[in-house]
Amino acid sequence: MLLYHTGMRIGEVLGLMWTNVDFTEKKIYVNHQLVYLHKRGCFFTALKTESSKRYILVNVFLLGELRHWQEQQVENEKRLGDSYVYIYHEVDGHIQRQSKCLPAPDGEKVPLICTHSDGRLITPNIAAVALKKEGLNAHSFRHTHATQLIEVGTTPKAVACRLGHADARITQNLYTHNTLKLQEEAAANFDKILQTNS
Repeated sequence: MLLYHTGMRIGEVLGLMWTNVDFTEKKIYVNHQLVYLHKRGCFFTALKTESSKRYILVNVFLLGELRHWQEQQVENEKRLGDSYVYIYHEVDGHIQRQSKCLPAPDGEKVPLICTHSDGRLITPNIAAVALKKEGLNAHSFRHTHATQLIEVGTTPKAVACRLGHADARITQNLYTHNTLKLQEEAAANFDKILQTNS
C-alpha cells in the first residue's frame, strides 16, 4: 500500500519508522533508506540524491491503514511476549535484530513500520519475493504512481517532487508511459486548438 500510494522506492518504504509519519499533517518524511549489502546484512543509508529527501502528502485512507497496522504491531508484541523481535540501529548504520527477552545490543531501538508479525524487519529480498508471487515488482508501483498522476493532470514538476527527482525530465522520460488516456487527452486538446484557430 505504501508503494502504491506514495511512489516511494522500496528501500525508502522499508526504512520508514513511525517517527517519519505525521498523522496530523498527513505527511510521510523520507530521509533515509534500508539497503541490503551482500554478506554484510541490512543497513540504513543516505538517500540516492539530495532531492530524494522529502515529505509526501498522503490521504486519510492510507493513514487509517497505517494506524491500524501500528495498533496491530502493539497487539503482536503483547501476544508474543519475550519472543517478539526488536530492531536496533548501530552507529555505522548496520541493523541488528534481537529477541525482546535478550539484552539489547549496542545501538538505538528503531520503530520500523514494515515488519513481520513477530517484529522482524522485512528486507528488500523478502519484499521482492513476496511481490513476485503476485506477479509484481516494487518499481512497477513507482511507474504506475507517476503515470496515474500525469494522466489526471498533475504537473511533471509536482510528480518529480513526490518521487524525489531533482529534474522533472527524469520523471517524464522514465516514469510516465504513453497510455490511451494520455493519447485521448492529447487528441481532445488538439481539437480544441483547431476550433479556436478556425
